[in-house]
Amino acid sequence: MDGRVKPGHDDVNIIRRVDCGGAMIGSRQARDMNIEFKIIEVGSDWHLKEQALRDEVLRKPLGRALSATDIERDREGVHFVAVQGGEVVGCAGLYPQGDGVMRLRQMAVLPRLQRQSIGARLLSFAENWARDCAISRIETHARVVARGFYERCGYEAYGDVFEEISVPHIKMRRLLKVEPCA
Repeated sequence: MDGRVKPGHDDVNIIRRVDCGGAMIGSRQARDMNIEFKIIEVGSDWHLKEQALRDEVLRKPLGRALSATDIERDREGVHFVAVQGGEVVGCAGLYPQGDGVMRLRQMAVLPRLQRQSIGARLLSFAENWARDCAISRIETHARVVARGFYERCGYEAYGDVFEEISVPHIKMRRLLKVEPCA
């Protein structure tokens, strides 16, 4: 990979990008709402803020907390955040599954900022990174209540609804069009 960035959505301006074989750090700035999308390093201050968001939005409503296993598993993935005014307001992680497939996990946006395209933009940022790294498919176990969001983002559901961490989920996937670098 030569480090070049393919053009993204009209509402996003590329700030900095390091290729997926390197430090996996980069960011984009959304012109409206002053949202910056970043790839962060595990163990960084941004990662601690991401963990706090995941805990607050995804775990506490279920009477749970992030476990040591959850935190250790973070080292296996690539972490993406949406930042507004120094606050992590959205997060997502991509975890390698082999054969050009990554699993999307732990996607969340602060409830007060949901339905404002932050999640869709964050997901697009993560998908663009995956394409740059020749990932051909992203899979996820989506909460059933989030199925519509993922469908609007191009994901398709497959299989039956199942329970995971006491919440109904559905398997979803999206094929990514990967274009070779010229």
